[in-house]
Amino acid sequence: MVRKVNKVIGTVWEIGERKFGHDYKRGMMMFDSLIKSIFMYEAEIWGWREYEEIERVQEKYLKWTLGFEKYIVREETKREKMRVEAGKRAVGFEEKFSERGDSKILQECWIEIRKEGRKHVWNERDKYYEGKGYACEEIERMREMGRSMKEELTVRDKDIDKQERRSRISVCRYSAEYRKIVKDEVPKYTEREYKGEKNDDEI
Repeated sequence: MVRKVNKVIGTVWEIGERKFGHDYKRGMMMFDSLIKSIFMYEAEIWGWREYEEIERVQEKYLKWTLGFEKYIVREETKREKMRVEAGKRAVGFEEKFSERGDSKILQECWIEIRKEGRKHVWNERDKYYEGKGYACEEIERMREMGRSMKEELTVRDKDIDKQERRSRISVCRYSAEYRKIVKDEVPKYTEREYKGEKNDDEI
């Protein structure tokens, strides 16, 4: 998957340099529509796990768009790791799947899935919940009580992501100076439009 995305990125960079240079807003629009959409394919299945190679692709693209070092660029843009959305999709899929009581086939599939709980692929699911402070049994108990956990888990994942961004900055060379100017909102300069040459015949 990463190899396919790198090919797409090469094309996006080539077009981007000519059409909008380092216009962050338009650059990220292209990233979300052409690159992130590929990564998010079947995230409902693999979204329990964080893939470092996928996260590196986003950081590399952000660095190209703004020209900053990797340790700064995610904090400046407030872009979350792709694992946040992937995890949200995986949790939402599981909840939807387990709630479809009107379908016997789906319920039978869900029973088989739960039987697979001790195998490797479902260990990733356990680690995901535990990383957010919940045991799988606790999650299932809350769902049986009619409580959806998708949004709560996503909020926790976003908080963890923010802590990771800040801790990464703290160990870098110019961290003391940067911490004095860092803000909680996205800087306004990211909204500036690039005034370079445009070719309307290009996509």
